[in-house]
Parts: sequence; structure tokens; C-alpha cells
Amino acid sequence: MKKNDELTRLGRIRRSRKIIEMGLKYYDIKINKLSFLEEATNVFYKLIDQDGKKYAVKVYQEINSNMDDALVEMHFLKLIGSETEIEVPNPIKNFDGEYITYFDTPYDDVKKRVSVFEWLSGKDLDGNEEIDHFYEVGKIMA
Repeated sequence: MKKNDELTRLGRIRRSRKIIEMGLKYYDIKINKLSFLEEATNVFYKLIDQDGKKYAVKVYQEINSNMDDALVEMHFLKLIGSETEIEVPNPIKNFDGEYITYFDTPYDDVKKRVSVFEWLSGKDLDGNEEIDHFYEVGKIMA
């Protein structure tokens, strides 16, 4: 079986779906619909559960980040969400109380990382960014 970094883009997307299905065993979420959103530095899917609640699911690609990066991301999301008026994705804890689910799969020698977020509705920020938001995030990061 090919390693993740040997797959085509379509192969990574398909593999990510299987990884998400495995990772969701660590959450109290039952899939009704799972649809591909984007492959950027990571792979994102939109999930609708059996009750109609929406989530974003992220599969981290090891070539682009490590666990420390992911933990810092979660820390900043929680800080920005609690200390500013900026709407950010709210991460969901798994059964172990962690925001990042880290587990073995049969697809690679490397453990996989998955995060689940409450769905954040609204308009796409691309081209609609506000300088005040960058200032607020900069203060938190400093």
C-alpha cells in the first residue's frame, strides 16, 4: 500500500476520507454525510451527523506540520475565540478530552491526526479581511 506522500491528489482525498471515518470512532458523532471541501496544507471535509449538525473535519498532512504545530493552533483558536470578537472554528474534544485525535492506521507507518470543529457559517473571508482582526490576533500572539 502506498504511503500518503506517494499518492496522487485524488488518492490523498480518498485516503483522508477513510482516515476521518477511523478517527470519528473517538467522538460521539455519527456520520450522515461526509463531503470533501478542500486540500490545502491539510485535507478538509464537511460532515453532517445523523441529527443534522454540521462539522468541519481536518486531516493533518505530516509533510506540512507536526503535533506541536497542531497543539499551538488549538491553543490560539481557543484564545482568539475567548478574548476577541473574532469568530473562529470551535474545536470539539474527543472521548479522551483532546482536541487532536492521534491514532494508528493501516495506511502508513506514521500516526494520523484528525480534528473536528463545529461548523462556522458565514461568508468567506478571502478579500473581506479586517485590519482590526489582524491587530487583535497579533496582540494575542505577542
